[in-house]
Amino acid sequence: MKNIFKGIIFTALALGLYFFQINKIPVWSMDEGRYAEIAREMSAMNDYALPHFNYLPYLEKPVLTPLLTAGAYRLLGETPLGARFLSIVAALAGLLLVSLAGRRFFSVQTGGWAALVLLTTLGFTLVGRFAVIDGFMTLLLSAAVFALMKAVFEQDRRFYFVACVCMGLGFLTKGLIGIVLPGLIWFVGILVLRRFGEFRRVPWVSGIFVVALVALPWMLWMWRRQPDFFQVFIVEHHLHRFLTKEFGRMKPFWFYAPILIGTCFPWSLFLPAALTDGMRRDHPDREKNIFLWIWVAVIFVFFSLPKSKLPYYILPVSVPLALILGEFMARWVSGKTSAWADKLIRGAWVLLVVAASAAFAGGSIFLLFFRGLVPDPQLGALRAVLLAGIGVLLAGSAAGFFILNREKKAAATLVLAGMIYTLLLLTFEGMRLISPFQSSAAEAQKILATLQPEDRVAVLAAPDDFSDLPFYLKRRILVAGPDRGTLKQASLQASRAEDSKEWFWSVETLIQEFNERTKTFYVLMTAERYREIASQLQSPVILMTRGEKILITN
Repeated sequence: MKNIFKGIIFTALALGLYFFQINKIPVWSMDEGRYAEIAREMSAMNDYALPHFNYLPYLEKPVLTPLLTAGAYRLLGETPLGARFLSIVAALAGLLLVSLAGRRFFSVQTGGWAALVLLTTLGFTLVGRFAVIDGFMTLLLSAAVFALMKAVFEQDRRFYFVACVCMGLGFLTKGLIGIVLPGLIWFVGILVLRRFGEFRRVPWVSGIFVVALVALPWMLWMWRRQPDFFQVFIVEHHLHRFLTKEFGRMKPFWFYAPILIGTCFPWSLFLPAALTDGMRRDHPDREKNIFLWIWVAVIFVFFSLPKSKLPYYILPVSVPLALILGEFMARWVSGKTSAWADKLIRGAWVLLVVAASAAFAGGSIFLLFFRGLVPDPQLGALRAVLLAGIGVLLAGSAAGFFILNREKKAAATLVLAGMIYTLLLLTFEGMRLISPFQSSAAEAQKILATLQPEDRVAVLAAPDDFSDLPFYLKRRILVAGPDRGTLKQASLQASRAEDSKEWFWSVETLIQEFNERTKTFYVLMTAERYREIASQLQSPVILMTRGEKILITN
């Protein structure tokens, strides 16, 4: 009965966290807007096999995530909640999965602590509320690796087939990494643990058949419809993205180290203690801990090797890290860890209190007296939230440390989790406050107030920069300028020359058509681009200016 009550409380907290303000935060530009629009166009075009963005084939990513999101639109409407629903469901399923894995591989207590750590892991929760594919990919990858762990550590050969199904679905979600990463984690784990007999136990032929049965039908169908599919999907967006600098987003090899620490903070401060304790030779579950650390290391190194990097690529490590920390916390609160690990935990807590005190002192002085040195409207909008956040950080870390010194380890950890939970709620409120600067929803509403079917809506930028605009307008937009973003490949095909002539213009053509006034134009751009062309425009009317965005009409 006690465990049931804890489960109900945890479920309520998880639902509250993931649905808080979810429909009041509009879809943001860049990745979230693009994925939300791809799913919307599936329904609009009644094409559930070939993804489109701005009504051009989008061959960068597979079909499963937009397909499921299009289904969510049927239930919830084409709203921010509908766009994010798959990510939310995947995150909630991830919490359940890590809890079950903790129970299965370690103990009931491990499952509870691991779920609590994952619920209050900043990176996991943030991505779980965004309409991007990485949350769903993390769920499938985690399910595949847990199935492989069960096959290895419990000698249950059937779970190799479960893993193969998850890997096939992972391929349909984000491509080859859905197969490569679980396989690589398993391979390195087998080598390090010296369980060479597993190579004979794996159902290689039937397993490959299962993966192919899940993944190949869509690939063959796409190859038939789009002859350049293999070149774009495999060569350009797998091999070239991994091996070349073609896609920008250039970051150094060590880029993910601070990302990992920051997105798991403050739990990341306890990782040295968890590593020290989990690697002890007398630890009853040492091999499982080693496998989990291999899981973390493989993903970290794999995504650190390419030049092109984005912060949420590293998201899949949050699941094994939560399980590592959950296993450690379960042993620590029950007094089963070494004295050295206990000293490391207390040292980490001292470091947390010092960091929180410095953040409170420095942040308060800056936000109260010197905020004008950084004239950023987003910073101004966040002032109250930031002040509240650093106050909660200091109060929570200090209270937890005080309770810890009274030898109430479980209570201290729960106070820390409550502090992070509160900070996450403040983060989401902050996201709501700065949404006007990150989303084109307000500009879209301004356009829709007077928009006629024959009017033209254009962006003087890459289509990705204002990717949520077509989502809110429910129509295609004209792209002006040399940067065609993710639509470059599709728009430059010879077979689409006429279509591109109508929907992709040079800046000069846009200025000419705007000034001729044969049609009404609405043009969204950055303030910097407007300053560059303002002298060439005849009597432009500024409809809206917000941050670095400006909306004009003729």
